[in-house]
Amino acid sequence: MIGKSTLTKTIFVGLFVLLLSGCSTFQVTKPTTAAQGASDFTFGGTDLQGPLIIKVQFNQAVDSGTVIPGKTLILDTQIRDPQNGQLTRKEIDGTVQWNGDQEFTYTTTKIRKDLPFQGGPDVGFTLTLIGTDKGNGVVKAKDGTLLDGDKDGTAGGDYKRQFLLPG
Repeated sequence: MIGKSTLTKTIFVGLFVLLLSGCSTFQVTKPTTAAQGASDFTFGGTDLQGPLIIKVQFNQAVDSGTVIPGKTLILDTQIRDPQNGQLTRKEIDGTVQWNGDQEFTYTTTKIRKDLPFQGGPDVGFTLTLIGTDKGNGVVKAKDGTLLDGDKDGTAGGDYKRQFLLPG
């Protein structure tokens, strides 16, 4: 049986290690990967029919030169090929606007009605930030730390956030 003093020390040491590990890696803080709803994106324009806008925040200052649409930042959706019925990924082009050194907004170049969403009443899309180098680079902090996209406490791993666009 573990004594109360030993248990308290174990919990304190475990919490301290957890806090240290959470602070030492470079991670995305918003949007979180927990939910898949429409709370982390919006559409521009007063009628909400403009471009898709996603705000991304980090826990450290980002080397903005490493966030490159189409290479280290990918927004895509699945579409069905009308010829063969196969599902394929379709990238959604956009631009990055920095709001300080820990946050950016990704805005699609097309407005809502022209985005390549297909399917039933609800359609989805995925935001990916590359943390594992596969030849196109990786997202890095200003100090050179690689993104811990999968939040396993180790630099590397891609951040993926799926969104559901209610129909």
